[in-house]
Amino acid sequence: MHDMIEPVRRAPTGFSATSPGRPSPGRRCKTGGRAATASSVMVAPTDGMVHVVVPVRGSVTVWTVDGRHEVEQGRALLLARPDEVRCVWHTDSDGLILSLPRPAIQAVASTLFDEPRRLASIACSFAWSDRPAWMSGPVAGEAGDPARERLLCISLVRALEREGLAKAAFPVAGSVLRAIRHIRANPQKAWTVADLAPLAGVTVATLRKNFRACLGTSVTHVVRDVRLDWVRERLRSGNETRSVGQLGEAAGFGGAALLARAYQQRFAETPTQTRANAFKGGREQYSR
Repeated sequence: MHDMIEPVRRAPTGFSATSPGRPSPGRRCKTGGRAATASSVMVAPTDGMVHVVVPVRGSVTVWTVDGRHEVEQGRALLLARPDEVRCVWHTDSDGLILSLPRPAIQAVASTLFDEPRRLASIACSFAWSDRPAWMSGPVAGEAGDPARERLLCISLVRALEREGLAKAAFPVAGSVLRAIRHIRANPQKAWTVADLAPLAGVTVATLRKNFRACLGTSVTHVVRDVRLDWVRERLRSGNETRSVGQLGEAAGFGGAALLARAYQQRFAETPTQTRANAFKGGREQYSR
């Protein structure tokens, strides 16, 4: 039954789509022709890369450690375990095997759910009828496109959420969440990874790795963003009497200049503009 078993090649960065018959990045998975009965591919997800099997036409049988999964058109199979699996594409079937970086999916899930999430070691089938339109056409040359990779990750996470799989597929990253709670409770403190690791219950190396994996950034950048959020909240309240410079010192930026630079980079406006807009909005509401 299995006339061909070939490994799937992965692009070193970004995502790729591969073919069981011609396993080079950017090609569709297709079988057909009078002599073809099936095409089989071995897929081996790793800690850093996961796969999604997506039939565009026909169906595929995927064998995992849990058993057999029949994936029909309109559905997909997320393979986020390190175990090697076998995909058997049925005669005249057409589809994709997507390779996606695990950190990219986790960073998107953390943003969409507004708390640090990790991708569980899971293999699950889900409906993906509203997947990106480009997946139904030629995909050559799309590997490594950061913008398309992010849109693909967003679509994937939303599809799992609609299927009721968000909790199982994306459990909360406890150590990262505990660290962030401490940062938010005292944003003025000059937090370091060494300060936060014992509070989060992990080693310094583990916490640094978990922040990078789940949020796509470092502890230092998260501390900065929490401080900026703290300043923005006060500027928008309309009740804050401290100057921008005083708020910058209170948030640990050391003054107005450093605060303004980081603030504008994050929010695309200056602290003064935020305060002015808040004041204007308050006056309009009061005059009604």
